[in-house]
Amino acid sequence: MIEPDHTHEPDHTHETGPDDWFFPANDEITLVTVGIDIGSSTTHLGFSRVVLRRLGQQLSSRFVVAERTLLFQSPVHLTPYRDNYTIDGDAIEELIFRSFKDAALAPADIDTGAVILTGEAVKRVNARAIASLFAGEAGRFVCATAGPHLEAVLTAHGSGAVERSRARSQDLLLVDIGGGTTKFALIASGTIARTWHLDIGARLIAVDDLDMLVRVEPTGIAAAAEIGIELVPGMTVTTSTRSLIGRRMAERIHEAIAAVDAVEGFDAIVIAGGVAEFVFGREMRDFGDLGAFIADRLLELSAIAQRTLIDTGEGIRATVVGLAQYTIQASGSTILLAGEDLLPLRDVHVVSFDLRAGQSPIQLRSVVETAIRRIGHPEHAQLAFAVGWDGSLDYRSLRLVAEAIVGGAVDGASAGPLILIFERDIGRLVASIIREELGYSGSIVSIDGITVGEFDRIDLGTVVEPAGVVPLIVKSLVFPREGPAPAS
Repeated sequence: MIEPDHTHEPDHTHETGPDDWFFPANDEITLVTVGIDIGSSTTHLGFSRVVLRRLGQQLSSRFVVAERTLLFQSPVHLTPYRDNYTIDGDAIEELIFRSFKDAALAPADIDTGAVILTGEAVKRVNARAIASLFAGEAGRFVCATAGPHLEAVLTAHGSGAVERSRARSQDLLLVDIGGGTTKFALIASGTIARTWHLDIGARLIAVDDLDMLVRVEPTGIAAAAEIGIELVPGMTVTTSTRSLIGRRMAERIHEAIAAVDAVEGFDAIVIAGGVAEFVFGREMRDFGDLGAFIADRLLELSAIAQRTLIDTGEGIRATVVGLAQYTIQASGSTILLAGEDLLPLRDVHVVSFDLRAGQSPIQLRSVVETAIRRIGHPEHAQLAFAVGWDGSLDYRSLRLVAEAIVGGAVDGASAGPLILIFERDIGRLVASIIREELGYSGSIVSIDGITVGEFDRIDLGTVVEPAGVVPLIVKSLVFPREGPAPAS
């Protein structure tokens, strides 16, 4: 059964305890964001307006997303490749800036956003250069990121699956079938429990109008070999051969769904990605790939045919919606920036630790040092220290926090500013103690009202005035772990 989805529930927020420090009266921020998805099969953009409001009723300077409005979606374009299988950067650049024009927006109008290269696109030798190009030129603050696990999280949010799961207390399985990979996310009552992926996608092989094989990925060769078909660039691949390969890929997706259902179970399946357009009958054209054949076979297989399929209406656009609307946070206003030209900062690795009231100064410092050793301090990586504190906010307590950071983190910090992130509204206070009383003379970026986790990577944008807050993009919203292997 295919069930349309029209759920619109308010965003869930995590409450914070009342903090009694003064904060400015700018209680609302409006940001224009862009999401740019350069995928194995397609490239497209989405522009949104995001309104963040302060949790004023809780005496907190923290901002949460209150409204999300889609402003413009570009047409979906086939990702352009050159003959040597590298991405055609010139064509991508033209496509993106034409989309800005069609949206009646200039790069200077963009406050924040993200570029993501997904599936096989991220494996191209020039992918990093293309990501860097658009990270620097597609707006005031646009980050570059990639990876199937992050894409699964973005799609889970952008498709509306997380919202629906939360609103209806359902356990949902997201199946995002793209051009190069199939991503899965198991969502339990609005929480993404875990993600995993298969190297299966609709555009691992592609033919031209004469059925000549013009594109084949190594994973496509391997998938064809499973059923005894040898693929060589330039050979003729008939429609019936593509059907056989696509059907086998669908069966592997089905095996993965059946395996997770047997172990954990779920209430319904949300289908997203380009293949969703075929599953739900919104697309009928043949693009010379495997999309239609994967969709047709999926609808025949029991683990899908006998389950409720949810059509949220996003399909191929779910990832870019998640990218434009669900990666952003904004700091509180009780921040401190000490130094020249500190922002923006890109690709910062998060080290997370919790300091507890009642621990001795030696124990507090040891917690910080242990966290740094745990992450392994990636070479040349800029680190940000996400500091949890469950104690009171009096001067004596915050002095202990500051001493632990200076004693345990400063020696282990990489070159660049000391970056501190707090969830509670103590960023300015702790940083002031570090500078003015503990004699730290280096640059400091200290922000609060932000929730990040161990192994996250983040980008920090320039200060948004007049609110005086820092926009932050979380590039790895959860730390993934692999799901169950598909049945053999």
